[in-house]
Amino acid sequence: MQCRKQLEKLINNLAVTCHFDVQDWLLPDWVFNTDTMTFQSLEGQKKNRPEIKFEVYQTGDKSIWKMFAKHHYLSHSHNNAANVYVALVNDQIAGFISILHFPHPSAKNIKKVHRLVVLPDYQGIGLGLKLLNEIGYLYKKEKHRYTIVTSSPSLINALKKSKDWSAVRFGRTKESQGVLSNSTAKNRISASFELR
Repeated sequence: MQCRKQLEKLINNLAVTCHFDVQDWLLPDWVFNTDTMTFQSLEGQKKNRPEIKFEVYQTGDKSIWKMFAKHHYLSHSHNNAANVYVALVNDQIAGFISILHFPHPSAKNIKKVHRLVVLPDYQGIGLGLKLLNEIGYLYKKEKHRYTIVTSSPSLINALKKSKDWSAVRFGRTKESQGVLSNSTAKNRISASFELR
């Protein structure tokens, strides 16, 4: 029984990747290299993560979307009316977010995330949530409401855990006659969140 509990703990904290560059970020206790079939214990390593220089810039160049489109989990399309922001990590392009004004019959101050993409080499370190929050606080300062609808399990999980976001809706979207009638969200389980 004790062995089983230890095995379950090990499996719950196991990361598998083909990327060697994440080792500095993950700071694992051990590494098994499948190329060389060798085991390396790293328990004595210093547990300090490298510093990240994170910057966000607004851009008028909508063509930057082409760099991120293939990494979006649902759609490669992009609305040219959206405000576009790009995130840099250590002076390298790493993330993309675009924001649209949300047409609502009574609330005129809603901004909605249109696309959020983090390039694969930068995923898993909280960059998407950091970018989402950074832009969200800009809009909140201007007295806008800031929302996102997503069906990405990892983003839903991160937003549920965040004290900065409140869940507005979870489940399948009902058939709509209005603005959402052509939405791809109506066929999937999705969640809506609003920045507090």
